[in-house]
Amino acid sequence: MITNIVTKQVLNPETGELMTENFEQIHKHKDNIKRGFTMVYKSYDEAVERVITSKLDYALLISIRNMFSRTNTQRALSAIDIAKVFDTTRQKVSVLIKKMLEVRLLVKVSRLEYRLNPFMYLPYMSNGFELQKEWKEIEQSKTIMMEIDFRREDEFVSVIIEPIDDYVEEWN
Repeated sequence: MITNIVTKQVLNPETGELMTENFEQIHKHKDNIKRGFTMVYKSYDEAVERVITSKLDYALLISIRNMFSRTNTQRALSAIDIAKVFDTTRQKVSVLIKKMLEVRLLVKVSRLEYRLNPFMYLPYMSNGFELQKEWKEIEQSKTIMMEIDFRREDEFVSVIIEPIDDYVEEWN
């Protein structure tokens, strides 16, 4: 809040003469900053460079990215539906989604359900802390490891097995 003293000439109602009077002028300063923002990290740009090979790829990527919002952080992505909108093949969209998964721009949560990486891109007005916390939990659940101990001759051998994503999906 800003306060200034302003001097003005006013009419005296009793005498009808002009007189000088000081007024306190108060400006209520409002920040015109929007309540939220979209945040793009450097790793997002690097990931996009590795995914994009054509103008169509770029249009598809932006369309997929824009499907996610602060209220819609997990989406079903149907390659067939997206392909119809862009008048392209389902395979083109599937390959792009696969590339987005490889560079970790997306993570597959379940069959056809995906999340956008909040460490690369935060949708407008989203809670970055919560999204990043949820992302870490999803990442941890996808890297389940089993440690198997077995006896070989007179020694114990420990083997760590990491499931492959394709097989994990079948188990769910």
